[in-house]
Order: sequence, then C-alpha cells, then structure tokens
Amino acid sequence: MMKIRSLAVSAALMMAFGSGCVIVDDTDPTPTVPGAYEGCSGVGSACLDGTTCLTSPIVSTPGVSASLCTRRCVPGAQCPSSAGRPTSCVVQAGASEGTCYENCASNVDCRVGTVCRSIAGGPSICVPPVS
Repeated sequence: MMKIRSLAVSAALMMAFGSGCVIVDDTDPTPTVPGAYEGCSGVGSACLDGTTCLTSPIVSTPGVSASLCTRRCVPGAQCPSSAGRPTSCVVQAGASEGTCYENCASNVDCRVGTVCRSIAGGPSICVPPVS
C-alpha cells in the first residue's frame, strides 16, 4: 500500500513540475544600459561609452522633451563616432555649445530609442522619439 501511495505522489509531482513550464524571473537586477547615441530614460540616468544622458534639444516632436546618451560639443568640433558612423555637432541658433548626434538617411540607420529626422540647413540626424 505504501508503494502505491508513493507512486501516486511521485506521478502527481511529476505532472505538476515536469509539465514543461518555465519560470521566468523578470526582476533582473542588471538592466541594459544604453550606449552612445541611444535613447535613455532621463537626465542623469546611466549611459555607456563615455556619454551622458542629456535632454535633447531636437526631438521627433518639437516642443516635447526626450533624452539621448550623447555629449556636448562646440561649433565646428568633430563629435566622437561610435562604430564608424558619421556624426554632427548640432548647435541651435544663439547657443554657444551644441549636442552630438549620429547622421542618418532613414530610421534604419538609427540606434535603439532614436528615429531619423531632417533638420533645416543640416544633415538628417537620429533623435529620440516622443511617445
């Protein structure tokens, strides 16, 4: 009688735990940190490649703020390239410093968290989208 009960308990446990279910822990303590020229969650959040999460003065929807892992630059300066992609120092009228952006021809050229946008008098650049 004891063997039958043990067998029944083993079968029940096997059905409950051996059903192919996978438990996923979505509380991963190591979130992905964005790299250079990728969108970021807000000023001061972590970025890689020596960049800082800054509010982008140019975004996909004018008048709404969004952030980008980038660097400040001075007019005429060469912005650092990441993975050999062309970059531009974009300076808004009347400003003494600008923001580095990657150049693009379409959204395909942009990194995670950015979209391609043309700017007046300059190249198309990857900017953070606004949701």
